[in-house]
Amino acid sequence: MHLPLGSLIIKMIRTTSALRSLLQLQRSSHLVVVLPQCPYSQSTASQSNDDVREVCTTGYSFMTAAGRVSKYGIYWGHDDPNNVICEVPGVTHVAAMLMAMIEAVRIAKKNHSEDKLVVYTDFNCPAGFRTKLKTYASRDFHSYRGPQMKNAGLLKELHELSKDMNISFRYRPAVKDKKPNYVIANILEDGTFKQKSLSSEGFVCM
Repeated sequence: MHLPLGSLIIKMIRTTSALRSLLQLQRSSHLVVVLPQCPYSQSTASQSNDDVREVCTTGYSFMTAAGRVSKYGIYWGHDDPNNVICEVPGVTHVAAMLMAMIEAVRIAKKNHSEDKLVVYTDFNCPAGFRTKLKTYASRDFHSYRGPQMKNAGLLKELHELSKDMNISFRYRPAVKDKKPNYVIANILEDGTFKQKSLSSEGFVCM
């Protein structure tokens, strides 16, 4: 039996309203529902030619009574012991983003992974970023006009660590549409992570 057009429209409106109510309930009950999930895949023997390891990184800064404080986060996936949140006093948010990328590369090298590594970062790296790193290195990380580039030391370290790797850096904002930072939120939601601080001697676990 076919419903009249008016009844069909009313039924569709009620269904849409019910779906919206359900989504609102899910958002209020589970924070992770509204967060974009970090893509993550582990290598398998059946995919040995196309193995990709993905990691999400972020860096940000804020002011306190004692001065500027920055933090960065690295999220490898659910229950991964390499997930980390690190506090770095006195540096910019851009420096924190680069530090996150550097530590992610260090971890991959330490684990002797032969998979391709894809690093998602909120550092606004341009297309062909690895090629640009090589160009920067050829100028010893100085600009065309002569002065040294901002964050030259970090850019140099990132280049040296990654130059012989099968790696790709991809820009992905960690904060979008006024939602929480998805990298940090996933780390905290997961609960398995290291908390660290950066001293003058290097990384020290808190």
